[in-house]
Amino acid sequence: MPKVNEQYLEEKRDQILDAAFDVCMSKPVYTVKMKDIIEKTGFSHGLVYRYFTNLEDILFALINRDTSIIDVSAKVDEILHSGHSPEDVVKQLFSLYFDAIMIGITGYGKILNEMLSTLASDQQYYQRFRANVKVASHSDYLQTQAYQYIEEQIQKGYFSPKQTLDEIYSFITVCLSGIERDLILTRCYPAMQYIQLNTDGLLFSLCTSVLFMLGSSNQPV
Repeated sequence: MPKVNEQYLEEKRDQILDAAFDVCMSKPVYTVKMKDIIEKTGFSHGLVYRYFTNLEDILFALINRDTSIIDVSAKVDEILHSGHSPEDVVKQLFSLYFDAIMIGITGYGKILNEMLSTLASDQQYYQRFRANVKVASHSDYLQTQAYQYIEEQIQKGYFSPKQTLDEIYSFITVCLSGIERDLILTRCYPAMQYIQLNTDGLLFSLCTSVLFMLGSSNQPV
């Protein structure tokens, strides 16, 4: 038998993911079944299962497909070695996070949002997610490197925090989670689309607040 070329295999895989994306956009992810996706593709059960073992496999692949658009780790390293002022570095790291959020919102944002209850309640599912989905490792890398950089600047005497680092980090985590959630709600769900959020304004406010708490005398403009 002739060997099936890689391009053909990749095209079939993408067609399955495209169909899965359409299904996930049309109904809550927690109600989606494998049969919904198979029916949408028009392919046989055997062909779909040749590429994906289950629904979880498909959902993880959908998120990874959009995540590959931006190399977060490389961008983080570039920012940290840019030689810019600590204030600019902090601002650029937050800006990178926002860029990644916006890519996710147009792609996997709704899917990930509707997976959160399962991720929060099923420890084994959460561990598989972290092991197989790139957005988790990218987020971890950005956070780890950003916090390490901030702590280095404190040790050098550049920043003099007005609050404990635990308080500052908790503030950052809650703000970013809330911003990401609300951007997804206002851009992916029709009932919320009347609300307009200014991402540039949110980014500026977050940077200004964090730099103030870090004791910076040079605020972003």
